[in-house]
Amino acid sequence: MRLVALSRRVIESTDIQSGERCVAICIAYPTGRLHKVQPYGSLLAVHHARFSDCDGEGKWTFPENKDGDAAMPMTRGQAIDVLDFIERWRGEVGTIYAACYGGVSRSRGILAGLAAIYGWDDTELYARGQPNAWCKTLLLREWRNRA
Repeated sequence: MRLVALSRRVIESTDIQSGERCVAICIAYPTGRLHKVQPYGSLLAVHHARFSDCDGEGKWTFPENKDGDAAMPMTRGQAIDVLDFIERWRGEVGTIYAACYGGVSRSRGILAGLAAIYGWDDTELYARGQPNAWCKTLLLREWRNRA
């Protein structure tokens, strides 16, 4: 499985029509606008979520909150929704895109969690950014709860 973390700007401005079937997970800040990304062509589905770049206690990770809003960590329900989304599509796609505001932390945390669950290569995720540890941990916890 190819795992690609992108910024909001890149995923909105890039034609990701590679011919390879793919899905995208787009993460906005709680009060920010959703990414302008919808399924089309080889992009089979898009999952949208809203949460802050913080840990489970609400401590900001990266970057510091610029809007003065209270931190809203990824929730258990959001982790379950991501897992359900990937379970629905993973046998039909070759690439999973994940995008957050900067493409550095939340998107990489989601992809790192999925890589740990399914045994996919996560080298690139750590080489070019800092995955949000809370996102990864929460996905792993909810995956284990399914067993």
